[in-house]
Amino acid sequence: AVARSRPARCNAGAVMSARPIAGLVLAGGASRRFGSDKALAVYRGQTLLDWAFAAVETRCAAVFLAGREHRRAIAVNDQPGPDMGPLGGICGGLFAARRRGFSHVLSVPCDTPALPGSLLDRLIGMRDGGYVAVCPVIALWPTSLADHLDDHLRSGRPRAVQAWAVAAGITPLAWDAPVVNINHPC
Repeated sequence: AVARSRPARCNAGAVMSARPIAGLVLAGGASRRFGSDKALAVYRGQTLLDWAFAAVETRCAAVFLAGREHRRAIAVNDQPGPDMGPLGGICGGLFAARRRGFSHVLSVPCDTPALPGSLLDRLIGMRDGGYVAVCPVIALWPTSLADHLDDHLRSGRPRAVQAWAVAAGITPLAWDAPVVNINHPC
């Protein structure tokens, strides 16, 4: 079973949620502005992908990866199809996590290294999910929203993460500290 009866201590000292939460790393962008594969760019001695894995591995019972395959995660396909942007990866992650019994997905993009643990812990503490207002792809999504997001994407409505989060009734989390976002080669 995925659910835990009590929080589990993890190797980095973070406490895993007692709820069955999966991590989702979003790494499917074309990196056109970046000029090379952004997920594999090195920042402070680690690839951006490794930074993202480290952010979720200590807090989540399983890690999914949208946009590519990697030995550290379960690959998921965008839903309802390719080229849907981050929402397509989130939708694929929600369906994959729900099939495996997870109640929530903690999503992080691969281009935000050194995410503060306190930020992720605050999201995990939001019972009904939430997203970071300044970077809405950093979020805790209830897997019960998988069908809602799939319908939204199939309808042709705008694919902006924040617009969908608002439409789905997800609470924004104010975060005053900067969130590092790498959009140019390191």
